[in-house]
Amino acid sequence: MIVHSRIGRGVVLASAAVFVVVALAPVAVMVAGSVSVDGGLSAAAYRDVLRTQRQWTLLGNSVGLAVLTAVACTALGLTLGLVLTRIRVPLRGLLVFLFAIPLVVPPYVFAMAWIHLLGQRGAITAMIAQLFGLEAAPFTIYGLAGAVFVLTLCYYPVVVLTTAVALVSADVTQEEAGRLYGGWRRALTGITLRQALPGCLAGGILVFVLALGSFGVPSLLRLHVYALESFTKFNAFYDMAGATAASMPLVVLSLGALFGFERYRRRLSNAFVSSHGRQPPWLPVGRWRWCAWTACVVVLLVSVVLPLGVLAKEAGGIGAYAQALKTAWPELAHTLLVGALSATAMTLLALPLAYVASRGRGWRRSVVDYAPLLTFAVPGTVLGIGLIRLWNRGGAADWVYGTVAVVVFACIARFMAVAHRGAAVALGQIDPSLEDAAAVSGVSWLRTGTGVVLPLVWRPLVGVWVVVFILSVGELSASILVCPAGFNTITTRMFSLMHYGMNQLVAALAIMLVVCILAPLMVLAVAMRRYLGNAYA
Repeated sequence: MIVHSRIGRGVVLASAAVFVVVALAPVAVMVAGSVSVDGGLSAAAYRDVLRTQRQWTLLGNSVGLAVLTAVACTALGLTLGLVLTRIRVPLRGLLVFLFAIPLVVPPYVFAMAWIHLLGQRGAITAMIAQLFGLEAAPFTIYGLAGAVFVLTLCYYPVVVLTTAVALVSADVTQEEAGRLYGGWRRALTGITLRQALPGCLAGGILVFVLALGSFGVPSLLRLHVYALESFTKFNAFYDMAGATAASMPLVVLSLGALFGFERYRRRLSNAFVSSHGRQPPWLPVGRWRWCAWTACVVVLLVSVVLPLGVLAKEAGGIGAYAQALKTAWPELAHTLLVGALSATAMTLLALPLAYVASRGRGWRRSVVDYAPLLTFAVPGTVLGIGLIRLWNRGGAADWVYGTVAVVVFACIARFMAVAHRGAAVALGQIDPSLEDAAAVSGVSWLRTGTGVVLPLVWRPLVGVWVVVFILSVGELSASILVCPAGFNTITTRMFSLMHYGMNQLVAALAIMLVVCILAPLMVLAVAMRRYLGNAYA
């Protein structure tokens, strides 16, 4: 194994050290600072969180938003995942690509569009008020229900994709045998749904964590949640201890959900049995497949076509985009730079750490596996505050705090778990005996890595790079705090402008951001289609 060599161990230790400094140190600094007062220890900030009625209201809003969004996404995602993998619907490959669009477009972009439609002066609410002769529509997009609606339309593809992956990877022979003995309906409920359960739960828990730490959508839809409270405490009052304490309930809930599922996943690891490329059996639903296809199209119209169409209409013609590009081209360049640097750094760091997670044993494997989940569970606003507290020291630290490096650090801390998990899955598909054979033959660790491991995992690693690039380009909650003076991204520029209402410039910037995100996704889709053949044709 590569990690048995001295240089290989050095690479792993260097990667772990970089991750500790970049991602874990800001969290540790924030936690330590929240209990340190005048050189002593104090839990006053945490007592305030538990004592005031406002904090319990924030907790109820945050948990309610996360739970309701996760339940809605799980129900919708499980249904669509079954349709895409078990029903012969037309244009299935195109549907898979289109269903990924809401996932990669930042949620606050969709929130802008729905405010334009269902806000107090929205197009749909005005039409309803006029139709029924009311002064105002009986509902608007603002509040808990609206936030759940928007986040569900943004995050349901997470459950669709994780459910589809679980079903495509499942053992086909079990379903075939179940159909022979009990018919396709009993096989569907007794075998297929059980095979989909690990993937469905993984997606639901991921949605729960994402919704729990959501910042942009609750801010725009006027829903008071803990992530927004942390931002306000720091930005308005510079209360670092209070901001950290306000985020701790979110961190505890997120870590509990992630660690609980991780233990569940390891117990059910045998549920993911390769189907060896065989096409899963189609459900004999007859003409009902057209109903399933129609349902998919309706969901896409509501979650993709309608909001993006509203933004495109509001942006106007080509002249608006030219003006937006002229006005915000530095922010666009900064955004692409941050995305490229963050994605490259995360991919390079994730590969050696994921190797330990997939090949190692004992406590080292557990530490490497769980550490990225810790920073993923921490809200972006708190990570941003931690980075400020760690690097805003003057002197040599200005090489980080006063440059693009601090924004890249924020993205690494937020999304390293995604890169790590993707690289670990890719490495887990390689038979360790190949590396053992190279070692027995006297091949060095470098030649083993470049000649055996990398040729087998480079395609999945490209996919990992694209995914974390997309996430980094749309990152807001930490970037809005740590961007140095004179350095803004499109996300921070748009968020500053959005509070003054939707206008042509904001809509044009949003469409430009969507194009920047979808371009690499389309390249990845074409590459994966060639790599996987007709699996989703």
